[in-house]
Amino acid sequence: MDFTKYTPASKSSVSIGMPTFTGRPDNPYIEDVPVWPDASTVASQYATAKSYVSQMNLPDWALAFLPVKMGGTETARTVDDVFDFATASLKSNWSDGSNQTVTETPVTEPETPVVDTDATSVTYSNWAAEDIITAISMGYLDDDPDVFGYQPAVTDLLGSDYTRAITRGQFAALAVRYYETLMSDITGEDYTIPVNSGDDVFADCSNNENMAKAYNLGILGGYNSAPNRSGVYVGPNDLITREQAATMLTRMMECLIDDFNSVGRTGWTVWYADNLPFTDEIADWAYDGVRAVYGVGAMTGTTGTTFSAKSPYTIEQSIVTIMRIDNNWARAGMG
Repeated sequence: MDFTKYTPASKSSVSIGMPTFTGRPDNPYIEDVPVWPDASTVASQYATAKSYVSQMNLPDWALAFLPVKMGGTETARTVDDVFDFATASLKSNWSDGSNQTVTETPVTEPETPVVDTDATSVTYSNWAAEDIITAISMGYLDDDPDVFGYQPAVTDLLGSDYTRAITRGQFAALAVRYYETLMSDITGEDYTIPVNSGDDVFADCSNNENMAKAYNLGILGGYNSAPNRSGVYVGPNDLITREQAATMLTRMMECLIDDFNSVGRTGWTVWYADNLPFTDEIADWAYDGVRAVYGVGAMTGTTGTTFSAKSPYTIEQSIVTIMRIDNNWARAGMG
């Protein structure tokens, strides 16, 4: 294929949501402090990218891989959705969405692991592999030092099977680590969610700093009211459902907006979808959370019309949705 005919005459490029760098306060000659674009700048970058795409006269199958905000149709997720490698031809039904790769499946369905699990390796599903590897490279997960390349380490917190349902304590730990790492990247300084003495003493657990930090931020709450935190039950070992995950992820984004504003990174909002395609039941208290994660592309349905709100959520699904928030919203500037 002659790719030159799809290249804009200007041969320009545009970066979307990427920071520029300025000097450190104590040493302006070292320019490694990121300055992130605000939401209006990112919107302008998307508009520029869309104009470039329009000049490229891309075929419909190529536009399927691009987001709508860049002039694409966003109807395909992987090459396998469009192309039949066995016959070296386009699939006849590539454009109707009927053969899309599943990127988020109910946890009751069996998954094919990337690697066989043993005492020292982590099991996870093929569809989650890219986001898990990226999370390691970004510092959101621990890397296995004994394996070449990025592979998740077996830890006391997450164990060796990422296809398992996730607990509230594990989810809190993932969210807190993501939050602190992201804010450290944005500010160029070590960022730690503050906790005071006694904050980590709950009715059903103690010395759990991640639960304390998540509770302090408001990402998760307690099951009951009590005069003191030591009387509040937070259920660190309880499994979470999809609608609970959506609610906690939305609270995390709302907390991030406050911290973004405090460091001058203004203009971010949570993008709530106006309508949801799901016909199954979602609890009233979780509905806005589902609208938010669906709006930013963090969570989709288990089918086109079902959200499976009461189904358990897994470790790997939690990692994937956090990475989508990171890519689609926190770093890309959606909002």
